[in-house]
Amino acid sequence: MNQQPPYQGYPSYYAPPPPTDNSGLKILGAIVAIVLTCIVVGICLLWPSIRREYDRDQYNFLLTKADQRYDQQDFVGATDLLTQAIAIRPDKTLAYTRRGNAEYKLRQYTAAIQDYSTALRLFDTPKGFAELGTQYSTDAQKRSYMQAGKGSNYYNLGLVYQDRRQPLTAVKNYNAALTFTPNSIEIRWRLAEVYEDLHQWPAAIANANVVVRNTSYHLEAYKMRANLYHTMGDTRSAAADFERAIATKPDDFDSYYQLSTMYEAPKRYDLAVKCWQQAVQSNPYNGQCWGNLGWYQYLDGQYDTAIATDVKALKLDHSQNFVHMNLALCYAVKGDWGHAKPIYEQSLIRARADDIQGGMGDITTALKTHPQSTALKAADALFRSRGGH
Repeated sequence: MNQQPPYQGYPSYYAPPPPTDNSGLKILGAIVAIVLTCIVVGICLLWPSIRREYDRDQYNFLLTKADQRYDQQDFVGATDLLTQAIAIRPDKTLAYTRRGNAEYKLRQYTAAIQDYSTALRLFDTPKGFAELGTQYSTDAQKRSYMQAGKGSNYYNLGLVYQDRRQPLTAVKNYNAALTFTPNSIEIRWRLAEVYEDLHQWPAAIANANVVVRNTSYHLEAYKMRANLYHTMGDTRSAAADFERAIATKPDDFDSYYQLSTMYEAPKRYDLAVKCWQQAVQSNPYNGQCWGNLGWYQYLDGQYDTAIATDVKALKLDHSQNFVHMNLALCYAVKGDWGHAKPIYEQSLIRARADDIQGGMGDITTALKTHPQSTALKAADALFRSRGGH
C-alpha cells in the first residue's frame, strides 16, 4: 500500500508569504489623484477663456480668408466664410458689415440691408459693445469704433437704397451717416448724386461744393460739379469747372471730351475747337486728341484745316477708323469724291456695325446742308450698299 506524503491534503500547511509594505504606492497614488484633480479643475476653470481664445483666432482666420475671397471678387465664397464667422461670434458687428458688402456686390439687397441693420442694432447692445475692437481695446477706443462703424453701416445702407432707386431712403441713410462721420467726402459725393436724381439742385450743388472745398486738387470733384451745372443749364459755371479739371490734369482726355460735348449741343463748334486745340498742346502725341480736333474743325466749316488735322491724327494713330471716315467726309463735302471714295472703301472693310451707322448719320446730316452734292450722294449710296440705313 502506497503511503501518501504527509499533509498532502492540507495546503494550509505551507507557510504564507511574508506581508508586503505598499504604503509608498498608496501615497504616490494619492498624489497622482490630487494632481489629476487639480488639472481637471484647472481645465474646467480655464476652459471658457481657452474657448474664447480659440474662437477669436478662428473668427479672425475666417475674416482674413473672406477678405481674400472678396478681393478676388469671389463674393459667394466670402459670404459663406463670413456666415461661419458669425456663427462663432454672433455679437461681433464686423462680420455682419463685411457680409453685407459681399451681398451688395451680389445685388442681394434684402440680405445686405438685414446685415447692415443687424450691425447697427448690435452697436447699442452690451454684448455688441463688448465685442468691438480687440480684447485689449479700452472703452474709449470702443466708442470710437462704434462711431465709425455706425457711419459706415448707414452709408452702406444709403448705397443699397440708391441702387434700388429709392432716393429718399438713400438720402435719409446718408444724412444719418453724416451724424457719425461728418467729414466724409464719400457721403457728400453720394448725396450730390441723389439730390441730382431728385432734381433738388441747390442741395446737390451744396454737397458738391463741400466735396470741391475739401478736395480742391481732385479732378473728379470738378467734373462732378461741372456736370451738375450743365444739367441745370448753367453752361458758364460748368465750363469753368471743366477748365479747373483740365488745369488739375492737362492730359485727362475725358475732361476735354465732356467740355467739347457740352459745346456741341448748342453748336458752339468754335469753342469746342479751342478745347481740343488746348488738348493737343498738352498732349501733342495723342492721335485721338488730334482726331477730335479735326472733327470739330469739320463741324465748324474749316474743311481744309480739318483734312490737315486728320492726316496728322492718322500719322500718330492709323487705327482710328472714325478719323478715316471724318477725313473722307471732309473730301466729300468739298466735292472731291476721288479722294473720299478709296478712304471710305478702306474704312468700311474694317468697320463695325456702329461705325457704319455713325458714318451714315454724318453723311445724312451733311446732305441736309449740301443737298446737291454728288460726292455726298455717292457716299450715301456706298454706305447703303454696306448695310447703312
